[in-house]
Amino acid sequence: MSNKLKFLKILGISNKTNYLCNMFSNVISIHLRRFKTIDDFQKVLDDNELFKIDAESCYNLMLDGYTKIFIDKNSLKIIGYCHSVDKKLIQISEDFVLYLRDMNSITQNKKTNLTIDSILDKINQYGIDSLTHNEKEFLKNNS
Repeated sequence: MSNKLKFLKILGISNKTNYLCNMFSNVISIHLRRFKTIDDFQKVLDDNELFKIDAESCYNLMLDGYTKIFIDKNSLKIIGYCHSVDKKLIQISEDFVLYLRDMNSITQNKKTNLTIDSILDKINQYGIDSLTHNEKEFLKNNS
């Protein structure tokens, strides 16, 4: 069995129709050039229970030279695409770029109440490998 088939099996993709319209997390990837008619698009969309995606719009994108589209499953907006001008280059939609730009980043949880006792309790409960860099530095500087 090829690596691609093993990977598809791990993802639970058992037939070619599912392979042509892979869903990973919240992103749907549709290879537009693999379909010839609106009915082809409709069949794969129906087979994958993607009832809110318009088959005719997919077909028209293919006619306009788009080769692949990436759609957010929740909003059904196109977040990226490839075009026949450069099939390997994935373009990100402006809406998605704005979403990413305005997205909140994770932040460091600053613990200001570090004590030797609290760190030793953590080691006792979770082990030495559970310590953060700051906790290790605190122990080093205060022992």
